[in-house]
Amino acid sequence: SAMAAAAAAAPQQRLLAERMDALERDASDKADQVQKDLDGIRASISKCELTLASRSKQMDEELRVAVSRHVAEEQRVGQALSIVEGVAERQSKEFNMLQSKVDSMHNRLLECERRD
Repeated sequence: SAMAAAAAAAPQQRLLAERMDALERDASDKADQVQKDLDGIRASISKCELTLASRSKQMDEELRVAVSRHVAEEQRVGQALSIVEGVAERQSKEFNMLQSKVDSMHNRLLECERRD
């Protein structure tokens, strides 16, 4: 009777073992797929990090160049302003000298008119 029960249970146990094997294969396949997905995500993150680092370096260089140009432009403007101020100072002196000559001539003319 025990033998009969064991013999009757054998096909069910085989079926159960086959189902367990199938479930284990399915779980293994799903785990492999999840691992592949994770590897893909890691690769994407690495690519993004590299792109970000490269862009950051490029922006730093662009900023450095822009600041350098700005400083050079400020120096040129400062030099031009110095030149303009020098010219203006010389012209002011010349104007004052000419104004003085005009005043002197005007005074002489007035003296000449008084004498006549």
